[in-house]
Amino acid sequence: TLTQIHGLGVVVAAKLLGHVGDIGRFPSQDHFASYTATAPLDASSGNHQRHRLNTGGNRQLNAALHTIAVCQARDPGPGRRYYLRKLSEGKTPAEARRALKRRLANVIYRRILADQHRHQPAGVGARPYGASSRRGGSGSAGSRHGPTGTKPSSRRARTSQRRTWCPC
Repeated sequence: TLTQIHGLGVVVAAKLLGHVGDIGRFPSQDHFASYTATAPLDASSGNHQRHRLNTGGNRQLNAALHTIAVCQARDPGPGRRYYLRKLSEGKTPAEARRALKRRLANVIYRRILADQHRHQPAGVGARPYGASSRRGGSGSAGSRHGPTGTKPSSRRARTSQRRTWCPC
């Protein structure tokens, strides 16, 4: 589970799972890293190659990954060894922490994916990327106009239906 990763407690795990939702919506760990704003952006100029902080993505997830990275860089273990290796390669502390956050995003993606596959009933697969969760057809329960498939006639019915419908 997620809480087996050093520096990732119950509260941070809940925050991660709440923001990520269905991990199947990310086709690869690169897409997940981009969503968490841990994928570095190229900021090279001439012969000087470097990467800069990605300010896009989900800032809440990035903050959670930052907390985990700080704990791992501080305490002995594989995270600290990776952080020290990046420092010995000539990276600044901020760049080394950024690299550790990207590595953690990959680890967390694989862990959530493995947990999802382990707890999924046999024969049930995750939706492919881009597939809609809403069922088509006029009479299906997931139809936009409710279980009957007909459009509500009164304004009150339309308003109450709008309040209860959830796109998630």
